[in-house]
Amino acid sequence: MARLASWGLDVSTVCSLCSASIENRDHLFLECAFARFLWKKILERIGHPQIFFSDWNSMLVWVKVNNSSSPLTLRLLIIHTLVYNVWRQRNNLLHNQITVPPMVVFKDIDRQIINTITARRHMKNFKNLMRCWLH
Repeated sequence: MARLASWGLDVSTVCSLCSASIENRDHLFLECAFARFLWKKILERIGHPQIFFSDWNSMLVWVKVNNSSSPLTLRLLIIHTLVYNVWRQRNNLLHNQITVPPMVVFKDIDRQIINTITARRHMKNFKNLMRCWLH
């Protein structure tokens, strides 16, 4: 929303999910209480300590860190799924005025990741991901 406002559009710049800050990429996907809850649940799921990313680049650094308990493919899948679901919930609230609790969104993320891994389980990069995800 901050970007749309910078282009001169008359839109609110407040985060649609938490109403606590200006809605930009880093806030929406990393700092917003809604996203932080999802990150906390995801990191618990893969057995990682709680991490608070300071910005988008710090999240990308986390993706690239070599870790056998959460391989690169799983981390990329996690980010893709989280970003998609946060954006979907943001739009659902903004356009339809429908709020979905973060725990329900986490369960959707969990199911989407399990389904993605299952569908690709015969591919080299996905063979051992279920064990890592269900840690």
